[in-house]
Amino acid sequence: MVLRQLTFLLVAVAALSADLRVAAAADDLNVDQLLGEDGARLLAVEFWAAWCPPCKKFLPRWKALHTRYRSQGLRWVVVVSGDSASCDSPSLRRDLEWPDDVICDNDARLAKAFGFGDRLPAGFLWDWQGNRLVEATSAPEGQPDFVVRLVEQGVAKALEELPRVTVLAGDGVDAATAAAIKQRLVDGGKLVVVADPKEVAAAEELARRVAAKSGSFDEKSAAQCKGSEQLAPNAYIRASRLGAGKERMLHLAMHRLPENCLHRSADAPWDDKQPARMAGDAVSALMRQLRRKAQMPRVAAGAPVAVAQRGPEVTGAPVAESKRETGKQVDLGSDEVVVQVAAEPEAIVRMDGKLWCKATPCQKEVAAGRHVFEAEAEGYLSEQQAVEVSARNRKVAFKLKADFATVAVDSEPSGLKVTVNGEPATTPVAERRVAAGVPHKVALAEPCYLGAEERFSLGRGEAKVLRLVAVPRKAGLKVKAEDASGNAAEVAVLVDGRAVGQTPWKGEVSVCARQVQVGGKTVPLRLEEGQVQQVRVEVAGEPESPRPDVKVANPKGYVRISPGTFVMGSPEGEEGRDSDETQHKVTITRGFWLKATEVTQGEWQAVMGGNPSYFEACGANCPVQRVNWFEAVAYVNALGRKEGLPECYAVSGQSGTLGGGCKAGEYYCDGGFAYTKVTFAGLGCRGYRLPTEAEWEYAARAGTTTALYTGGLTIKGARNGPELDAIAWYGGNSGVRYAAGFDCSGWPEKQYASALCGVQSVGGKRPNPWGLYDMLGNVWEWTNDWKSDYGGAVVDPLGPATGASRVLRGGDWNDYARSV
Repeated sequence: MVLRQLTFLLVAVAALSADLRVAAAADDLNVDQLLGEDGARLLAVEFWAAWCPPCKKFLPRWKALHTRYRSQGLRWVVVVSGDSASCDSPSLRRDLEWPDDVICDNDARLAKAFGFGDRLPAGFLWDWQGNRLVEATSAPEGQPDFVVRLVEQGVAKALEELPRVTVLAGDGVDAATAAAIKQRLVDGGKLVVVADPKEVAAAEELARRVAAKSGSFDEKSAAQCKGSEQLAPNAYIRASRLGAGKERMLHLAMHRLPENCLHRSADAPWDDKQPARMAGDAVSALMRQLRRKAQMPRVAAGAPVAVAQRGPEVTGAPVAESKRETGKQVDLGSDEVVVQVAAEPEAIVRMDGKLWCKATPCQKEVAAGRHVFEAEAEGYLSEQQAVEVSARNRKVAFKLKADFATVAVDSEPSGLKVTVNGEPATTPVAERRVAAGVPHKVALAEPCYLGAEERFSLGRGEAKVLRLVAVPRKAGLKVKAEDASGNAAEVAVLVDGRAVGQTPWKGEVSVCARQVQVGGKTVPLRLEEGQVQQVRVEVAGEPESPRPDVKVANPKGYVRISPGTFVMGSPEGEEGRDSDETQHKVTITRGFWLKATEVTQGEWQAVMGGNPSYFEACGANCPVQRVNWFEAVAYVNALGRKEGLPECYAVSGQSGTLGGGCKAGEYYCDGGFAYTKVTFAGLGCRGYRLPTEAEWEYAARAGTTTALYTGGLTIKGARNGPELDAIAWYGGNSGVRYAAGFDCSGWPEKQYASALCGVQSVGGKRPNPWGLYDMLGNVWEWTNDWKSDYGGAVVDPLGPATGASRVLRGGDWNDYARSV
């Protein structure tokens, strides 16, 4: 069946007007309360003022950071210095339209409470456990972006190192209760909950192996964890029922891996009638155990501030012997010097035996004189330096030596699941650290391939690159086709979308082959290793061809996309990769037609009668913007009706106005148009629809496996990715000359002289190998799916039935190079 589909475009998350309020005391910024909210993994606090040029210059960086990571739990609060009248001005509301909260800091009370006064800009970052990750004030000379850069680095590192936890059902706990515990952890949004059954099994096996060595698997006899209170990168929660009768309790015990020591535990009364509530109470109790009171900056609210004052003066008529009372002398202590410490790699720093800095680079005031600085980083040998601190000697630099080895893993073919010392990964596995001088094991973990493993040990600083050659497990397949009269027919045979020949056909295939397509008919396969499956299909007439009313023109028409199988996601170590891009195999069994360009303003206006775009001055051949997902659905339905095709979405409960609700100055907004219910007719619908996320990526990659369809991506700066320039409009090259462009005069690293930037005409860059334009950059593109984590191998995936947000792909005109 031939489908015609529509690639759609960006409608970003609504930019809500900030709720401004006046801070009467330092307590108005309640860090603990903000971190305790569901979904809040990180809290970034920016101190900002209209009179501070760096604050205004780098505000787009803060906005971009918040946009990129908000869905991953970043909360952003802006504290504005100024009186209440200026703080509540319309211009400030326009400038600060994106934070989760804006606090007006009258008389700089909060700034003083945080210990830096009027030295702006300033930024702070906490994780959900209350640990202060970044404390940045007073940018060093020559580093105007010092504050926002430290916060950007801190956010990326913290999200990359989010603890992963597995829930294991112990004695007396059934699968439903374990599932309720997992769901409450997911709803809380603090931890990464391992949901893949293979990962759960691998984590449980690892825990058992560690327990076998330590002789302790039962949490009741497990040793308490020693040292850091910080949760380890990997842990498991064993849920069990303790006690008897009315004294029964749901017991949650969190163990750190690989030590298998008991990190924290919590209980809740057992409740057979309300297991979900019981699970929620137990998880809430455990999360309280994991959190601490937030670490505040070095000068906390209410701390005394020493002020030197002159002694009182005595005045009067002159006398022969004049005398003057001497005021009391004020001891200001030793001279203080701002010391800057850098380390490679990033390290914590102790000064004179006490914790001085949690993460380099950092700078703090230090009394002049001799001090001993020590840098420590996990996996590296610590290093000490004795420094005579003075105004001329205030920089300290460390280059730590590795106390580990490294291993990287590839496979033939690529994209296979492996385990590295029991931890799951997908090839190619980027270089990772392993302990020196101990045995290691890398094994193939694919049921479709024969087992393969490598065992080895490495010395300190040694690097190893492993390549596993995977041998498929084979089965036999015989395929025959006949017409309605019983005569043999010669038609094409495709196995999982790959053409293998014509009927009659026989050969070896992977035991994991899912389906065979014969003359347009699809037959599911159930293969066993070493066995032969026979398939006989009756075919009628010629294979399906495009409908006459579908006109294919390039670049402004539609492109036929044939069925096939590809690896979706990005390999570990790829430049610009995000943590949610786990590689997995996807099979597309239906061919479809995809629009060669993004929907233009002219095309939208011809169907809908209006133009919601912010960049209307760009022209009719530029992509339409400020369209939310519901409006995209309304468009494809209307386009189908106009051409006499069936609607692919059944909708009801309309609210809001199409193309309405956006203010003149908002280039991203959600006008509020929505349906209460949208039902998708399925992939078999013969009208217009949005592509699934898998279809979008399949078409965007166009048979390639690299970061870009032209090859790899080199990120030389936030807005500097040279390989993007020929194929995509992004923040580095989106300068415009038309009126009403966006003011990007303050953007660093842009590759154009214009002070304005924005969207461009469609089809202006090089297409991908299948003739599709602007799949990367210009405007984001809506897909049909709800957002969710990737799983294993799938066929024609549609995503989950419900979710929090729909999937956008492709990046846009103002994105950093890594986000396209």
